[in-house]
Amino acid sequence: MKPAYKKPHLSYQQQLDLLKQRGLTISNEQDALRMLEVLGYYRLSGYLYPFRKFPALGTTPFRRLDEFIAGTTFQHAVDLYHFDSELKLLIMSAIEKIEVAVRAKIAYHMGGVDPFCYANPVHLDPKFSKLRFHRVSGDPMPSYFDEWQKKFGENFTRSNEEFINHFRSNYAPPLPIWIAIEVWDFGLLSRFYAGLLHADRIAVTPHFGLGSEESLFASWLRALNYLRNVCAHHSRLWNRSLVDQPKSPKRGMIPKLDHIVGQPHAMLHLYGILCILQHLLKQIDSNNVWGEKLKRLLATFPTLPAVATLHAMGFPANWHNEALWN
Repeated sequence: MKPAYKKPHLSYQQQLDLLKQRGLTISNEQDALRMLEVLGYYRLSGYLYPFRKFPALGTTPFRRLDEFIAGTTFQHAVDLYHFDSELKLLIMSAIEKIEVAVRAKIAYHMGGVDPFCYANPVHLDPKFSKLRFHRVSGDPMPSYFDEWQKKFGENFTRSNEEFINHFRSNYAPPLPIWIAIEVWDFGLLSRFYAGLLHADRIAVTPHFGLGSEESLFASWLRALNYLRNVCAHHSRLWNRSLVDQPKSPKRGMIPKLDHIVGQPHAMLHLYGILCILQHLLKQIDSNNVWGEKLKRLLATFPTLPAVATLHAMGFPANWHNEALWN
């Protein structure tokens, strides 16, 4: 049985004293106390973690020690936090452009199939729309489509957008997809795409430079939704291992992405999905300069002990020489 959590609450000064006891250098105590008050000890500890000492070789279970590597300063964590914040803002700006473009393509194509397609299971993959059964009890469960409809209904009910209020005042539901899609969040959008019939999925992918690789695009949308949620909840991102990893394309399919094919470290961490963002943005607008902004931001990566580097984000050596970024 796991023990109950018994660590006591600490004042800001006690938190700072604890960090000093563990070997962290504090050059300005007043500034450090202010940052603890603004950011919180627990959030900041995530940015301090890479600077904690490793245990002796062969230690089981392998856990970082509480003590910090010699030379680690409080400012190292603060600088890393600020870099991470800027990175998340830049990523969110990219995801916004991609989300809007995907909405537009799906609404245009599926509106031509049936303006109310999202409410009619005949337009959906049976795996998405059929009833499910619990794998242990055998009890019936709602289909993925049922769950999707419930979430959409909640979004529609909660929405106070002027165009939704106008529709409510003048028409009976359902809304045509080109209106309905505007109240979908990225999760609803990515799940709807994955739930479409194969022919409709491959009608969308060419617009994003993916030929007929609809399963690859579905994987990317799912991963981007995960990435968006990490950014939106202000979680630490820079060296995160992605829970929902995007698939890499087949070698030769997108030549500028060949350097991430067969590179699990890049795909597990941030570099792979940054490459995907760059590819999609260039397909949407060949003049997009997001990649240049990213390179400028990465040039400001704080000067830190060798344990915190761009490699921890999945970046390969000489990544900036790749055709994707030039």
